Amino acid sequence: MEGCALLYGYGFEGDDTPIIRGAALKALVDDPELIVMVEMEVRELLS
Repeated sequence: MEGCALLYGYGFEGDDTPIIRGAALKALVDDPELIVMVEMEVRELLS
């Protein structure tokens, strides 16, 4: 199932819902550069 269709199925606007790409496995690794990159993406998403 395509991501947009899945979001619509749960009541979200599939075409307008922001998506942060990444892997959950990376969240378990203490990588300062990765943390900075993710923080920047989240700040951009929230602005």
